[in-house]
Amino acid sequence: MIRGCPLLETLELLGLVKLTSGPLSDDLHLRLPRLTWLDLQQCPNVDDETLAPLVEKQPRGLHLISYYGEVVCPQPKKGAGGDESKEISDTSILIQ
Repeated sequence: MIRGCPLLETLELLGLVKLTSGPLSDDLHLRLPRLTWLDLQQCPNVDDETLAPLVEKQPRGLHLISYYGEVVCPQPKKGAGGDESKEISDTSILIQ
């Protein structure tokens, strides 16, 4: 399905117990560049560690729902949040 539907925007795979992380990892963002919604609730063989990178790589933004119905957000990038203020203060020290 992933290979034959490059225009797919919504994919609900609710309760697919045989689905593993393999087909979802690495090149999902290339195979489904328009995907904006991915529901993986009750898919016990999909590793949580593979979910955040999926969200980060998707060019149009991706709302991903995990096994327990939680929304998966991308990991903060360097310089975001609390790290940003530290980087700014380190930079300002170097400038002075």
